[in-house]
Amino acid sequence: MKFRDYYDILGVPRDATAEQIRKAFRTLARRHHPDANKGDAGASEKFKEISEAYEVLKDEKKRRMYDQLGPNYKAGQDFNVPPDFGGRGRPPYARSSGAGVGGFSDFFESLFGSMGGAQRGGFQGNPFGGAYDFQGGVPTQQDSESTLEVPIETILTGGTMRISLEGGDGRRSSLEVKIPKGIGEGRRIRLTGQGAGGGDLYLRIKIKSGKYKVEGLDVIGELPLAVHEAVLGGPVSVVTPDGESLTLTIPPASSSGRRLRLRGRGLSGPSDAKGDFYYQITIVLPKNITDVERQLFESLKANHPFNPREPR
Repeated sequence: MKFRDYYDILGVPRDATAEQIRKAFRTLARRHHPDANKGDAGASEKFKEISEAYEVLKDEKKRRMYDQLGPNYKAGQDFNVPPDFGGRGRPPYARSSGAGVGGFSDFFESLFGSMGGAQRGGFQGNPFGGAYDFQGGVPTQQDSESTLEVPIETILTGGTMRISLEGGDGRRSSLEVKIPKGIGEGRRIRLTGQGAGGGDLYLRIKIKSGKYKVEGLDVIGELPLAVHEAVLGGPVSVVTPDGESLTLTIPPASSSGRRLRLRGRGLSGPSDAKGDFYYQITIVLPKNITDVERQLFESLKANHPFNPREPR
């Protein structure tokens, strides 16, 4: 038979810790799971190979026996198991009658088929942190991930959204999801037990544009000002997206596009990073100008001939 290098299959060194092995398996299993590679005939075999390697290396006893083969064997090399391997007193390739180990290779069966570690119908394992039942190498319970599009207004205030879930039997159910205030793009919400077969469902946040603009972790809202407010400056009252009343001080001679920052009131990112909220000034003219206002502007034009299109 051909030797199978389980360390090479999982891409870990021979002195890898149990945590390194678990993480490597999680990554590879997600990538090669048949459900995520529909139409790929080789995905199922690759997944079984990964699962077999993990079944051995995650088990301290099996891993110790496997390591007795030595570090010098290479994948694909012809290999014969020593008759007294493991000190079991009989050839390790001798199987108990009817004790199939669905999905495992001949190499695995030769080493561990008589140990009772693999039972008919698959094996028990937990690559993602829940209880799994591998039927022919395919888990019936697994974590899953989906994208949840959330309006920016809901992000800034926090709240709930109702989502629809479809089970494996085609039945649909609805669920209220709590949206943490300020959660950033790409962050995830965990729904325990709502994934396939009772695994966890992770909702990755995608922010839907609306009244406010998002730039990374910063959020920009519009602040309309009258001409005299922009020119003279002074205090103006605003209501923040989460309903708080504030007074902002407008600097004199503020042009459209100038931003006033509210520190730490943006979106939350990894490692406790926090963005800011900005009010961006937009100067708004009245639809109708009175005679008095027209005279004032004519006087301003005559006495202060300012041309914004000239270099300053």
